[in-house]
Amino acid sequence: MIEFKGECGHTIRARDEDSGKIVRCSYCGKEALVTRQAQDDLDVLFDQVEQTGSYDAQATRVGQKSHKAQARQKKRLAAGKPAQAFDPFDIAMKMTYVAVVIILIVVGMKYVPGLYQNLTGEPETPKQTHKANAAPTNNNPAHSRRKGLLTETLNSQQEGVYVSSVPSGAGIYHLPKTSVHGSILEDPMANKNIRTNRALRLNPGKHTIAVAIRINDAELMGLTGYKDLRTKIEENASDRDQAIRNYFMPDGSIHTRVEKLRGTLHLVRVFECEVDSQTWESTTAIFLPKETSPEKMMTLLRGENQFGIEDVEVDRELRFYGVTGADLSYVEDVLKRIGVAPYRGEDGTYRLFRIDPATGTIISRKINPSS
Repeated sequence: MIEFKGECGHTIRARDEDSGKIVRCSYCGKEALVTRQAQDDLDVLFDQVEQTGSYDAQATRVGQKSHKAQARQKKRLAAGKPAQAFDPFDIAMKMTYVAVVIILIVVGMKYVPGLYQNLTGEPETPKQTHKANAAPTNNNPAHSRRKGLLTETLNSQQEGVYVSSVPSGAGIYHLPKTSVHGSILEDPMANKNIRTNRALRLNPGKHTIAVAIRINDAELMGLTGYKDLRTKIEENASDRDQAIRNYFMPDGSIHTRVEKLRGTLHLVRVFECEVDSQTWESTTAIFLPKETSPEKMMTLLRGENQFGIEDVEVDRELRFYGVTGADLSYVEDVLKRIGVAPYRGEDGTYRLFRIDPATGTIISRKINPSS
């Protein structure tokens, strides 16, 4: 049984298990805190009532703790001891916090770029990096070491097709199937509104890709003999299709035809390809005349190299297929610029050399020049 005085002076009795709880005085009806040290803390209770005119249990507990802390400090000072007792746990916690901060700083200096420089003023060691879609630069040592496509970073865990064109900026139309009949440009299932040059992330399987350019494209209009071809196209001459096949350089497409899109005629080169898991293919639509000279070709392929090649392997393969002398340097230059180079041998047959966009290795096959 616990006995203590309420604020009215009346003795309040409570059970031992009610210690720390709030009970109501049977005499005055006011609430009171049940505590064994109530007599020692009575002054705190009276001070609160005297200052506020009311009783607050929470405030009473806070006041009691403060009163006890002051009493302990007075006893320590009277005994000649420091007011604050030695607390080994508190010191251990503070040392732990300091150790954690030091570890975080060390880890940050080692693994966070630029942090060491910011803290010490010493410059960070430069690292070679390559940004996706960044324009290639011949003077950049990183490009001279990289093989395959330089203008985009291809994820080796994915698959797809890098689609480009000469001139660039042509429209890309894609269908996830082959043996497509009719116009791809107006097919509602075709992926569109994409422009060359672009890496397309595609699922493994067979695909049809069409690359289309307007017949009045400014760069086409500057090609030798193209105005006569355009006239036949617009007049729908009987020999139009044959004239188109005879004019354009072979590039591995299965068809080259004319299609109308939103009232405007387009030249369309159609390709079929099969994508394997975690491999990248490349397709380049070449809208250039067959009889383009090497000098004119290099003028039309202005700009920086887009591909890095395995020089020894490429040189060996080109020589194996009879590419020698000045032609050897020319074909290698074209491969570095656009990743593909059609070559007509002494027997009049065409072979298409192509650079793997992911590895920089060379691939070749015979092609039909009349496609």
